[in-house]
Amino acid sequence: MSSTHHTPSTEELNAAIVAHAPFGVVVLDGDGHPLHVNEQAHKLGLATDGHLVPRYADDLAGIASMARHEQRTLNGSVKVRRGGRKLAVAITATCLRNDDNQDTWPVVLYLSDASETKRMESARRDFVANVSHELKTPVGALALLSEALLETTDDPSSVTYFGQKINKEALRMGNMINELISLSKLQGAASLPDMAEVSVPEIIAAAIARNQLSADNANIILIGYARHAGAPFVHGDRQLLVTALANLISNGINYSPATSTVTTSYTEHDHDDALGGEPSVRIHVTDHGIGIAGKHQARVFERFFRVDKARSRSTGGTGLGLAIVKHVAANHAGRVTVESELGKGSTFTLILPKNSPDATPQGPAQ
Repeated sequence: MSSTHHTPSTEELNAAIVAHAPFGVVVLDGDGHPLHVNEQAHKLGLATDGHLVPRYADDLAGIASMARHEQRTLNGSVKVRRGGRKLAVAITATCLRNDDNQDTWPVVLYLSDASETKRMESARRDFVANVSHELKTPVGALALLSEALLETTDDPSSVTYFGQKINKEALRMGNMINELISLSKLQGAASLPDMAEVSVPEIIAAAIARNQLSADNANIILIGYARHAGAPFVHGDRQLLVTALANLISNGINYSPATSTVTTSYTEHDHDDALGGEPSVRIHVTDHGIGIAGKHQARVFERFFRVDKARSRSTGGTGLGLAIVKHVAANHAGRVTVESELGKGSTFTLILPKNSPDATPQGPAQ
């Protein structure tokens, strides 16, 4: 028994291609009425039941009309509300025929969600503006200090004083540039190249070691966990994880009074709602410093945001440390959170997917 195979016609193929296109397709006639609307255009929120949503119909018809009369491909955009979200929909309009009768020929609108592109463009503009603003301060300080130094070359004590100030500002600017480079790499990273199993106590020990000198100078006691067999592991880039945790510890040191403690601990969770129910390791950094007001807590991970600008300047803070922590966490499929109360201190928590299911936490060791 032989079977017959239907060979699709050109019209059927074209219809199937348009229907399954990964972008929206809307075909409008000379009066701006839809001749065809594919499923993706419905998903973008511009059409329903084969008809254009009225609030966007005029905008789409206007773009189509300009493309038709200018006899060229035209780019435009429209802002769409879809399921509580605001989408920026990019539109490329092309008239199907360019001749004396173009007024009656349809125009095809190709639609795509450009929201992420717009967001990234806005973020880049803000980033450049913030960097320019923040670098002005140390550059301006260096200029003023160097002028003062040149005017007091016959006074050794003044030379020493201004020289130390210049050195401090130069170091601060160098730190800021290094952190900007790190942040730009994190934001552009599709995947991290040096992923491996990393022991959580090892991350904690390395981050504490990196901050020990500054803690000693500030008379702050650092407390952490001792390494032990069976400790939990996470899958990640060891250097980035140590940097993120070191930034949290450094933040605790900068905002804590002398003789107080900054404690780094961890807890394990078989079902962590913060990671969609996946097992996690939560690394906590707790200080007893000035704390953060509730209205500021949602913003502390923004680039260059500082709760206390005067204290940041005195400690050499760049305003980028917590932003780096946020991006390191995101690149490891994790999160970072903060709980704080004014005058009582803060706890920052780095939440990471857990790799080892049979770990047992160990008590703190100074």
